Amino acid sequence: MTDSQRAAPGQLQADLAALAGAIERMGGELALGEEPSNFVAALDAGAPRD
Repeated sequence: MTDSQRAAPGQLQADLAALAGAIERMGGELALGEEPSNFVAALDAGAPRD
């Protein structure tokens, strides 16, 4: 690796933090995407009767 290819000090940490943030956001989006199907399944199962 040449000097021109090396990241500036702190750049790697910033890049990793950005990647971790993107992964966290994607995880949240997946969870939100799954919720409607779980909601429909709960409606199909019906609420407990009193």
